[in-house]
Amino acid sequence: MPPTASLVINPTTVTANQDFTVSWSSTNAISCTGSGGVDTASEVWGPNAPSGTQTFTAPSPGTYTFDLSCGSPDNALPNAAAQSTVTVLGSASSPTVNVNINPTNVTEGQSLTVTWSSTNAGSWCQSTSRTGKFDGDGEQPFIARNRQIRGRRRRS
Repeated sequence: MPPTASLVINPTTVTANQDFTVSWSSTNAISCTGSGGVDTASEVWGPNAPSGTQTFTAPSPGTYTFDLSCGSPDNALPNAAAQSTVTVLGSASSPTVNVNINPTNVTEGQSLTVTWSSTNAGSWCQSTSRTGKFDGDGEQPFIARNRQIRGRRRRS
């Protein structure tokens, strides 16, 4: 009987520097050879075993194709082939928030404005005060009370 080959990548979509596995199996084959793949794989990956699993770390963004060829003990039969791809997305960036308070020194009852801007924070940021949720960028007026904005009480 001719050999068969199967090649599975899990997960098939990853971010840069994330690990993924390449698993292969075959029937009626005595050996399998892998080729292609990511830069961290040599030109030939995987041992000569007819089945196995190998872990790779995703390189820079792109689509990478892994190929598998499995041979039969009967040289008269054709090799079995399988192919699978992994898509590598850019690495997820951490969110950042910039907050400014103006004026920075106030007396009780005086108004002040808090402005903020964010990147990679999604559609909203949440304040730790009782004022609720805000858009990713914005401003909010406040009236100074008998405490500092950072939460420490100020005694006069």
